Amino acid sequence: MTLIKRYSVHLIIIYLAIISIYGVIEKIVTPSPFETRNVIAYILIITITLLKIFKINHVKTTLALILITGLFNFIQFTNFSYLFIFSLGSMIKIEIQPVSAYALLALILLNKKETRNFINKLFPPKSESEIELENKNLTNTFKQKFSKYNDVQLKDMLDNSDSYQDEAIQAVKELIEEKLNN
Repeated sequence: MTLIKRYSVHLIIIYLAIISIYGVIEKIVTPSPFETRNVIAYILIITITLLKIFKINHVKTTLALILITGLFNFIQFTNFSYLFIFSLGSMIKIEIQPVSAYALLALILLNKKETRNFINKLFPPKSESEIELENKNLTNTFKQKFSKYNDVQLKDMLDNSDSYQDEAIQAVKELIEEKLNN
């Protein structure tokens, strides 16, 4: 498995190259014109191969971006794609290409640690102080909302604490304590 992880980019490039070669042969045999997105995909496969050969940094990231572009069918390694249609008032058409989806999934699964690090760089985890501040702000919001509740309603909420967020219960406890102190 370590060998597969080590050569994951090579394997994905080979997979895409084989599919693309088949696509080129299919285009030659059947009299259909090459689409721009096919040509762009073929050029990108050649480019990513050259980047890998010359050991340029960030090949995995570049490959992932190419696969994401292919996933949504902006570039196409083959003529085959699934069509999912979602309707939200007006028609939204989303085409998903399985070749890119499988390759992207393989890249992510074979490089979990690097994927996690990349995502953490994009969306850094919150610090303890940030989480604490958010919780305090949420508790204060609940306190404002529950401030008009009577004692019976507040005690009822405490009795059913499993039905509420932790911050809501904390707000109820603080309100009850404030009412007892006044």
